[in-house]
Amino acid sequence: MEQAAVIRCTLVLFGSGAVMMKAWGPTALLGPASLLVTAGILAWRDRRAARRPWQRFRGGAAPRPGSKNLALWAFVFLAGMVSMAMASWEREPDRIVRDLGRAARATFAGVIDGVPDETSDGRWRGVVRVRSVNGHPGASGAKLLLVVNCNEDLRARLLPGAVVEVSGRFYPPQPPANPGERDTRTALACKGVSGTLYVASSREVSVRPGRRFGAATVAADVRRRMIAVTRATLPQPQAELLSAMLFGSAPEGMQVEAQATGTAHLFSVSGLHVGLVAAVLWGILAILGVRGRVALICAVGGGWLYAVACGMRPSAVRAALMLSCAGAAALRKRRPSARGALYLSGLVMAGRNPFVIFDPGAQMSFASVLGILQLSPRFRRMFARLPGWLADTVAASLAAQVGVAPLVAWYFGRVSLIGIIANVPCVALAGVAVVAGFVAALVGTVCLPVAVVLNAGNSLVLLALERLIQTLGRVPFASLPVAQPPLWAVLCLYLSMFVADGPRRLRRAVALRRRHLVVLGLATAAVLMWVAVLRPGALEIVFLSVGQGDSSFIRTPAGRTMLVDAGGSLAPTGRDPGADTVVPYLERRGVRRLDVVVATHPHQDHIGGLFEVLRRLDVGVLLRPRLPEGLRPELDVRLADAAQARSVPVVEVAQGGRVDLGDGVTIDILCPSRLSPGTAVQDLNDLSVVMMMRFANTRVLLTGDAGPEVLSALVEASWDLDADILKVPHHGASAACPPLFLRAVSPSWAVISVGPNDFGHPARDTLQLLSGGAVTTLRTDINGAVTARVCGRRLRVIPMRR
Repeated sequence: MEQAAVIRCTLVLFGSGAVMMKAWGPTALLGPASLLVTAGILAWRDRRAARRPWQRFRGGAAPRPGSKNLALWAFVFLAGMVSMAMASWEREPDRIVRDLGRAARATFAGVIDGVPDETSDGRWRGVVRVRSVNGHPGASGAKLLLVVNCNEDLRARLLPGAVVEVSGRFYPPQPPANPGERDTRTALACKGVSGTLYVASSREVSVRPGRRFGAATVAADVRRRMIAVTRATLPQPQAELLSAMLFGSAPEGMQVEAQATGTAHLFSVSGLHVGLVAAVLWGILAILGVRGRVALICAVGGGWLYAVACGMRPSAVRAALMLSCAGAAALRKRRPSARGALYLSGLVMAGRNPFVIFDPGAQMSFASVLGILQLSPRFRRMFARLPGWLADTVAASLAAQVGVAPLVAWYFGRVSLIGIIANVPCVALAGVAVVAGFVAALVGTVCLPVAVVLNAGNSLVLLALERLIQTLGRVPFASLPVAQPPLWAVLCLYLSMFVADGPRRLRRAVALRRRHLVVLGLATAAVLMWVAVLRPGALEIVFLSVGQGDSSFIRTPAGRTMLVDAGGSLAPTGRDPGADTVVPYLERRGVRRLDVVVATHPHQDHIGGLFEVLRRLDVGVLLRPRLPEGLRPELDVRLADAAQARSVPVVEVAQGGRVDLGDGVTIDILCPSRLSPGTAVQDLNDLSVVMMMRFANTRVLLTGDAGPEVLSALVEASWDLDADILKVPHHGASAACPPLFLRAVSPSWAVISVGPNDFGHPARDTLQLLSGGAVTTLRTDINGAVTARVCGRRLRVIPMRR
């Protein structure tokens, strides 16, 4: 077996062991342990057969040379599991850190570890190795991600090795709150940190110089100087664009266009950047008369220093490792193997930190290179009539796009259609801009006038690149939103790429059995389609976690959709749950059109996110409560105007109305009541739309923010309020559920949509009332999104976090 094939098999088995350990825990150890026992038994039988060779002629067992390979692969699999277990144990937060609550105020003291990230809006991000928490030294050794809004003077002092003492709000890593969201625990584990501390201002940070001096300090200082030269010699937009390409942080105003055109890789340090930097250093050394092994070692070392300056991102580390493999092959005067270098770099990275397997940046970096190595030669033959350089560029661009397309669809819900065309000129312009900008920034640290001359022409290249990405990103259908593909489909696609790159014996075996494989695939597809047809449709209600707000998504068995509210931030500069949570969730589900949208009442925490929903999705009709004259707030007027601008009909609803979604799903409007002229209403909450949804034998009561007087009036009017699921009104506020109302509903499940707040939601008396009534209570701030599925007469309620 070739060396590349051996490394590939080792990487696959090691990674599989790490994934199984993370997914199933210690019980997964039974697999490799049983393999090792089996290999041991086979080896023992082989040894006995070797001692008594006459048994071969008496029907005895023949030696099994594969038992050694079986034991070796089982050992590699076990090594991956043990490595993941040790990494998880090392990243387990200290007791003092665990005792800190979410958004708790805390003071940390420690040392800055590694090269930090800086953004143009004043935010500084870096990893701090903790020495003490609130004055207690028990958390020594833990790592913390520090985010500070700081000025330029403080940035200059926040260098690797500096000793800092900071006060802010601590947020421990949390599992995903909504289906399909990224797991922040794994994301932070890739960096080896135990949580995030947000610091509001520079006044809460004290810094004193440390004694540490090493590669990180040198790299951070060189990076800071190069960014300063770039900003001093280029206009601000071009300076930000060049800094983003050099050190891997996409500009704020170009992220959407970069994703739409498939050029986001230009702003994440990859093999292109590391290779260009190494080539520039090689050329500079050649001009200075340094050649041979010394120049090669210096170029590779410069590539590693550049990776350190970029924060040791997985894509940069992968590129630096492959560069080292190529350099080692050149020193030994051997032909480098790109596949072997790729697999070896993956094995080294996974061995050092198994959590890197789950990092999206690392996954897309490896997938793009694997796509280029595996598919580029085949695409090259398709474009054989083009000039050589153009055919190579188009083939490599197409191969990289195909290689990362499943991951882009999985993580971002979009696939670029124009990326193949956009990458050819953009990569060429980016290559010129990076080389010229890197040389100018490096020379400018010594002689600034030379950098001014070099960047005078480079500014035109950067301007052309910026305009090209923006123009192509605005082309209609430049990218296509897609539903999140099934995980098994993504895994099967990349497994087929590994098989296509496998040993010749494996490829021959697959080719000989291709008819059987095709028949097996068609049979499996037929069975899955038959099961999907025969399985009865299900009603799905998802109470999304949108912070201190409300949002519920409903999908009928036939696929009709309804959205009730979309959350909203009460702070003027807070996050928009519509853009950050609701719309991304709907796009992951493949929802491009909402048949019905309900705005329960015109408060920011309920309908603030609906503006983004109206902007990005097709909406059939918008339902809102009928408000008395003089009580209609400006927020409701703006929402109606936004709906009118999108040609969405707005319908006012009141008590006695009904919405029929088909498939037996009906929604009765219980509130607001039909007000007579002159009726006084104290609070907009009392005008909330209250709905009773019915399907089969299941009933769900959605209450908005209806007050206790309104709910008690429903009971006194003898409305049938019996329900299986109750969406607790007003985020579980005090007296939100009057006892008489709760007895009338008698729910089995209660869902409280709530987030971090200063109102005391949910109130203790409400929680005690629910627990006293033997109601299973779920909260979106603790349990995440809550999904209720009704299939036939069976109701299942599944919280995102258990």
